Amino acid sequence: MIFIQKIYRIIFVVVCFITLTSEFAFTQETYSRTYDLEVGVNNLVETLIIDESGFLLATTHSGDTSVVSALTRFTLGGDILDQNSYSDYVINASRTSIRTNEGFELAGHTWSLDKNSSRGLELLKLNTSLEVTEQIVINVEDERTTNLPGILDVNDQIKVVYGSFVNTGEISEAGAAITLVDKSTDTIVQEIIFTGEEDARYRDFSVYDLQVTADSQFIFIVQTRQKNDSPTGTGSYFEIVKFNQDGEVINRVKHQRRGDNQALAQDDFGDIYFFEKEMPFFIDSIVIWSNGGGGIVKLNSEIDSVIWSLAINENDMIFNSRGHNILGIRQTKDNNILAFGEVRLTLDDPGGEEIGFLCKFTKEGEMLWVREYGIPIPEEFVELELIGVLGSARIEDCQELEDGRILCMGENAYRRPSNNAYRELWMLMLDDEGCLSPGCDATQILTNTSKVQTYNEGRIYPNPSTDILHISEVNFDAYKVYDVTGRLLQQGGFETRIDISGLPTGMHVLQLKEDNQLKSVFKFLKQ
Repeated sequence: MIFIQKIYRIIFVVVCFITLTSEFAFTQETYSRTYDLEVGVNNLVETLIIDESGFLLATTHSGDTSVVSALTRFTLGGDILDQNSYSDYVINASRTSIRTNEGFELAGHTWSLDKNSSRGLELLKLNTSLEVTEQIVINVEDERTTNLPGILDVNDQIKVVYGSFVNTGEISEAGAAITLVDKSTDTIVQEIIFTGEEDARYRDFSVYDLQVTADSQFIFIVQTRQKNDSPTGTGSYFEIVKFNQDGEVINRVKHQRRGDNQALAQDDFGDIYFFEKEMPFFIDSIVIWSNGGGGIVKLNSEIDSVIWSLAINENDMIFNSRGHNILGIRQTKDNNILAFGEVRLTLDDPGGEEIGFLCKFTKEGEMLWVREYGIPIPEEFVELELIGVLGSARIEDCQELEDGRILCMGENAYRRPSNNAYRELWMLMLDDEGCLSPGCDATQILTNTSKVQTYNEGRIYPNPSTDILHISEVNFDAYKVYDVTGRLLQQGGFETRIDISGLPTGMHVLQLKEDNQLKSVFKFLKQ
């Protein structure tokens, strides 16, 4: 009897433990939050650094004639702890940083040019109070301007400080400076300069996602614009370049660029994943994807063979006419692949809104889930946007926490009276399935912290229309009609039939409100 009672007690304790741990996992906080960091009008997110107590964000804020960067420390719950800003400076455009006992290291450069029309690449040392303790010039030449500064931790002895550049002197060309630096002395060990050949110089050379490969080489993806003999004088390409520490190119893939090619990742075996906008790239042939929605291509580690390609618009479980743009790719702790970026609501609508996008797929190219998140424009600015009620949202980076949650950073852009392209910082804390709430729908669109708002209640018809526009299935007490330039053309109270015969032909925007709150936004064509 005593033995049986002990067994029951053990079972009770185990059940309680499972219940408590399950409840803990279920209640892990998720959120979607936006921030005006108040150090500039254009919050361009750059680097996300996560530690056990919270996360740190590097952002750059551009104004009319100046650039201000900031480092902002947050709790994991999304609350701001402290911040420091840096005038006339750009900090770290890469996804990586280096931790030190004193704080951390980033790359950067001043924004303004010196007397020799140059802007040098610098190594920044910062303490835990977000103060810059040392600025070390790594690479500077007369009439050379640095862009997209980045840093990479290679091993116990070497780090890399790198950046793209443009020469502004008599020989105008672009390239990249990859500088290997001794960690203990901060002295330059090796400098690798990438530029075009004499007969094929680059006008632009923008390097993204520099990484150490599984076989201890280097790889990056680069967007280029090359001088050539075409009628326009330029050719736009993307390249994936693998090279060694001496700067010798081991292999490279080069193809005409149709969109943004900024995302590159490797898995544990060294296989390469990248995003291509309009067509999968097959080294020796091209197979066109329908609708130009974009997709993921997997290369082998030698980057001389395609393993598979995945068309996102055939796997996102939404619509075929989607315009995806992947800005980053990472391997997850469960050995799958996470990609993130933005997606246009409809591919064939040049004025369409964009929302944040992330998806998870296996190394074999099987889509596991897709999530989409959009942020409604603040009510007081909706009428300035006209084409809809969503900003132009994008997710720039996502990282996993130890508990499996996914922390993402991004931007949301919309119009304000003082700024036609205001960008606010956007943070998303999601569960391990990419959800704001457990078991969310595969396409949870138009969600913010606390509510879902679609602003498309009701319907209008016919569209296009010549004289009478009918409105049904929605309650409202006021309407306004704008043209696409923002001019108010017509307004009134509740009507189920609006006479639009006096409007000029062309595209217009109809807004419906109730109690001064926006209910619906429709675009219609007046013939």
